[in-house]
Amino acid sequence: MKNILLVDDEKGFLLSLSDGLKSYSDMFKVLIAFNGKEAVTILNSTKIDLVVTDLKMPEMDGFQLLAYLTRHFTDIPTIVITAFGTPDMEEKLLTMGATQYLEKPLDFDVLADNILQHITRGDSQGHIQGITLGVFLQFLELEGKTCTLTVTSGKNVGKLYFLEGELINAKTETLEGEEAAYEIIGWNETEIEINYSCANKAKAITSPLSFILMESCKIKDEVLEQFEEQETGDIKERDIDNIQEIDFLVDKKEHETKQNYIEEEYEECLISQPEIEYKSNNIGIVTAQERLEPFKSIIGFEGVGVLTPTGDPIVMLPAGESNLMKIAILANNILVNAQKASQEMDIGSCKMIHIETDRIHLLARCLNESEDSCSGKVHIHMVLMLSCEDGIGLAKLKMASVIKLLADDFK
Repeated sequence: MKNILLVDDEKGFLLSLSDGLKSYSDMFKVLIAFNGKEAVTILNSTKIDLVVTDLKMPEMDGFQLLAYLTRHFTDIPTIVITAFGTPDMEEKLLTMGATQYLEKPLDFDVLADNILQHITRGDSQGHIQGITLGVFLQFLELEGKTCTLTVTSGKNVGKLYFLEGELINAKTETLEGEEAAYEIIGWNETEIEINYSCANKAKAITSPLSFILMESCKIKDEVLEQFEEQETGDIKERDIDNIQEIDFLVDKKEHETKQNYIEEEYEECLISQPEIEYKSNNIGIVTAQERLEPFKSIIGFEGVGVLTPTGDPIVMLPAGESNLMKIAILANNILVNAQKASQEMDIGSCKMIHIETDRIHLLARCLNESEDSCSGKVHIHMVLMLSCEDGIGLAKLKMASVIKLLADDFK
């Protein structure tokens, strides 16, 4: 039995959430805490599989709780729920890479779905990462916090200085300003301590946080590539070979080409449903591409595509020169086979897969309105490619909303 910890100082809100989640009592148990201190007590006495927390609380707030989790419970995933009072705050949210974010007023069904996704992912992968440093920094920006973060990674120690939500300076033993910020954000397995005062108010960083995060991601990738080149002496550019290595479902002995295999597998595992006309009078390729444009703002964006369940591309939006179409078709193949496997396990149909390689993250999502075989319903797949993990949270949120908009357009 999984244990879910809900943390919020609004007693009525918290109790209503707890009562609403009782319908899932066969899947997980709900524990509640009214501030961060109570949450820490529970964390130290009970095995917790997921934390759902507000940010604004007395005694020990959500940021302090998240910092505590990064030091002592790095494998516990976290869903943050909070309210933003202005349209500017909501607009900033569109550029953040937080997987674990839900906005108040809270949609209970969305919360329940997110909880189920987290605990199911834990069962299938055996390891879940908690909140990342990049996500934590974006929460500080959105909440307008003034604080000093002490970030530790092994023997490395750095400080990040926030003034009213703006990253104004950073320091390591040898660097200061943006260069120090790039280095700190690129560290792995970080621990965070937070002090609610800005110990250094000298403004040495002028770039926005979103730019700092993106540049840090690029620098980290470049360093990794240089290291791999030194180790192997011959590293080629990213190409389809990297994706083909994870396409373990292909049986080359039984099929002359991979494309034939893909088409046959799709036909074998798809549920019988009516034919769907994807090129309706309501939408053209240009309009579909416009629907995909917001994905470009996600950190690490490499490309996004929409396909039919049988792997026929509907629209592709690459970030530049890439093998997006080939990669999308292969990722689509793996999604369909995952659906087949989940149906054979009698646990329902797989809705999304996340493929992580040493170079990219691939997210493939299915929207199937036609499982009841009624006419006028849509069944489409979406594949998104990212170069780093910081954008995964926002990517999942956008995929969930945009794929529904496309489905409505295709009707």
